[in-house]
Amino acid sequence: MADPEIKSYEPHHESRSAAVTESRPVRITLTTVTLIFLGIFLLLPLIIVFKEAF
Repeated sequence: MADPEIKSYEPHHESRSAAVTESRPVRITLTTVTLIFLGIFLLLPLIIVFKEAF
């Protein structure tokens, strides 16, 4: 059997776009809206249930 050919890893030097394409204000706005949504639809009902229970 012949030995397997070993190739060295050479990363491609292609230009890649950044993973984050939105500007900082847009990211902050989206994060804020998401946290408000979670607070209203998940945490608020949970708080109300525990308040009624005790």
